[in-house]
Amino acid sequence: MKLMLLIFFTTANTVFAVKQQEFPENIRKRYTMAPFNKEICMQTLDILENITKSSRQTAYLGAFQIISAKHLFNPFKKLKIFSEGKKNLEKAVAQVPDDVEVRFIRMSIQREIPGILNYKSDLEEDKKFIVNNYSHITDTELQDLIFNFLNKNDMLTPEEEKMLKR
Repeated sequence: MKLMLLIFFTTANTVFAVKQQEFPENIRKRYTMAPFNKEICMQTLDILENITKSSRQTAYLGAFQIISAKHLFNPFKKLKIFSEGKKNLEKAVAQVPDDVEVRFIRMSIQREIPGILNYKSDLEEDKKFIVNNYSHITDTELQDLIFNFLNKNDMLTPEEEKMLKR
């Protein structure tokens, strides 16, 4: 019996560790691919739903829920999953309002979401926060992701672009 419990807990810890490894090393890449690749979106959503969540992981869970709605056909399911995602994303921002990555996730979702869903109210505030705190980001992958998104979507003034360029 003790051996069975030991095997169970060792296996459970191994599975949990594997799922934990997926965050954040490749979560950002998956995030950029999810709107265009249903399989990646749903696989990542499954991973995020089955791990213990930090505030940042909750933000990504919300974002992937919102993105997954794009891949659904039933409008009622789309609205339901969108609402769950929005709730998770807002929960994460409320928990860590000074986390640049969490604010970036919300900003990028709000930028890309259809206007009919009426979820764009924090777009400018988040952008301003991100630009003002960009120099404090030590993760170059995150800096590149943010800069490329802002630049690609013409969200930067010439002054902001100069300020953010290295």
